[in-house]
Amino acid sequence: MERIAAERDRPAVADEHRTLSYAGLAAEARRIAALLEDEGVRPGTVVGVGGARCAGVIAAFLAIELVGALYVPADETWPAARVRDVLDQAGASLLITMDAQGVAPALLEGAAEAGCRVVGASRADGLAPWAGSRA
Repeated sequence: MERIAAERDRPAVADEHRTLSYAGLAAEARRIAALLEDEGVRPGTVVGVGGARCAGVIAAFLAIELVGALYVPADETWPAARVRDVLDQAGASLLITMDAQGVAPALLEGAAEAGCRVVGASRADGLAPWAGSRA
């Protein structure tokens, strides 16, 4: 957080569609953290993160750490069986997806087979930033 205060307007992470400053990354992570907490994620919960590699994935990783949970990545190019195995072996209860254009079918199928709920990160867009436990 010290780095955010000192370099809040400098680019922190970028992908082909957007660049997030340190302040923007922190704000997005806090909104996703609020969504995760609303979805029942608590310290120690394992959350899968799926979708294309993008700036939002970094925000999701940070959000998961903010709420004290653990993350396991699930690549959108993996077959459903691999997604299922990774989520199942990690004990994930939720898969947060990054793709605004649509979630890869293999991610959805693998998550369903592993018994994971699927939540789109875009649902965090209108939420107030997480400010600590709201439970």
